[in-house]
Amino acid sequence: MFDRLADQLQARQGRWSNVEKWLGMDATGERPRDVIAERVARVVETLVRLAEVSQVDVEVHDTSVAVLIDGDQVILMRFGLRDAELIEFRGGIEWHSTNSPYRFASSAALYRFGSLRWATRFTAADEASARLPLRRSSNALAFHVVPADAESWGLGPRTSDPGVAYELAAACLLAPDELLRRIDGLEAEDGRLGLGRRDVVDRVEGALLGGAIGDALGYPIEFSKGSELGEIIVTYGGFPVGDGSISDDTQLTLFTVEELSSLTHDDVRAVRRASHSANVRWYGTQVRQAPDAAATGLATESWLYARRAPGMTMMGSIGEVAHQSDAALVMDAVNESKGCGTVMRAAPYGLVPGWTPRFAFDAAASAAALTHGHPTAAEAAGATAMIVRLLVDGLSPVDAVQHTVGFLALAGGAGETIAALRSACELVLAGAPTRTRVESLGDGWTAEEALAIAVYAALAFPGPEHIGDALALAVSHDGDSDSTGAICGNLLGAAHGRGALPPGLVDQVEGRDTILRLARRLAASGRGGETTNIEAEGRRP
Repeated sequence: MFDRLADQLQARQGRWSNVEKWLGMDATGERPRDVIAERVARVVETLVRLAEVSQVDVEVHDTSVAVLIDGDQVILMRFGLRDAELIEFRGGIEWHSTNSPYRFASSAALYRFGSLRWATRFTAADEASARLPLRRSSNALAFHVVPADAESWGLGPRTSDPGVAYELAAACLLAPDELLRRIDGLEAEDGRLGLGRRDVVDRVEGALLGGAIGDALGYPIEFSKGSELGEIIVTYGGFPVGDGSISDDTQLTLFTVEELSSLTHDDVRAVRRASHSANVRWYGTQVRQAPDAAATGLATESWLYARRAPGMTMMGSIGEVAHQSDAALVMDAVNESKGCGTVMRAAPYGLVPGWTPRFAFDAAASAAALTHGHPTAAEAAGATAMIVRLLVDGLSPVDAVQHTVGFLALAGGAGETIAALRSACELVLAGAPTRTRVESLGDGWTAEEALAIAVYAALAFPGPEHIGDALALAVSHDGDSDSTGAICGNLLGAAHGRGALPPGLVDQVEGRDTILRLARRLAASGRGGETTNIEAEGRRP
């Protein structure tokens, strides 16, 4: 079939079409399609290592190649006259679709699977990032990736999703052999750094416990002004103010974790249902004084019924739809709020195993839109989840923030989140961290300001030995101290793990046992509802 199509196309266009390059003989006498077929075979071999699954199958048809993992189709490469269409499936639903010259089909497929395991350690955020050759199409509705040898091969993958274009650019700059070599290097690095399942559990525990600690540190001083704050010094002995009680920030975060860890599918609709359910279940603890007979899960724990200054936007938005059990019937909020209620609950979306940074971004942004109508609220929530995901995947705090800023710039969002994050980064370079510099970023009541303050504190003290200093800095301002402290704790806990947190604060924070139980449950959850019994494997401390 391809031979006949190639003959027809060559008769009309000469011998420079992609199909001719795909089918024709090169100087060595080899058919490019045979060479690429061999590359695809090597890709499939690699997928077995990447996916850690029991069975990988490849179905080869006349004009397409389908890759199935444990019986589910996850990639379809469909070859047309001029290029190959690369389609990714999640939960049986077409998720990403790009077009690529045949030469890059196997590279792009291998990249997509590599990103599932190593996320942005396998993306354009490496030494090639400054040279990524992205070109916007003439109608401004799509992006092309221009490969290094564009003179002979034409444009690379074309996609309307700037995030996908940004990611696939890295794959097209590397030959399959180089991608395979990089995979081997990553596996070796995983062994040296111990970035296995236990490490992931430690980071999830760290992110949720760190968030609770930052929340509890900031909650007693949330409405303090100026000199009332005094100098906050966090030691390893315990909380300098308050008794370790958490606020609504951690309460809602825990309900979000509970719902996300119960997901059986990770498509957009399922995530939206989980987010709505988490909101409604938390809302129930704020309008009742104790669990009722129908309560289940977290809703049975009476300590969560303490009302700790919940945000008016959160209570109003959720209250309007609390009666609705079908999330599909719940519209996005129509208010103009960009309050920090979106970012203070965003970290769990960056902790779900198997989610890419982009999916974490989209999930958190979608959840934010349920309660806050301003685009910045959703954008900042998505950015928070993306940074957390990158930290769990092993990036340093500064690299995670820089990658996220780059993604936001390419995605062309509202702009306020980019400006806030850039201000935070610039402030780190301005000199020693001070309360005055923190307050120059705002008071933390809005989403982008809360994220910026948390990022500034985390970058000012990025090392694991200074987490206490970072948390103290994050809450030292005349504003929403519990939210900025919680977000900073989420970030540094995800970066350094539970073991780096001040032990006195870990022991004294309210709900510690519940937080750890939910963290382990989330870390053990898997794509498609599969779970891993960490305790049975002897990995739970």
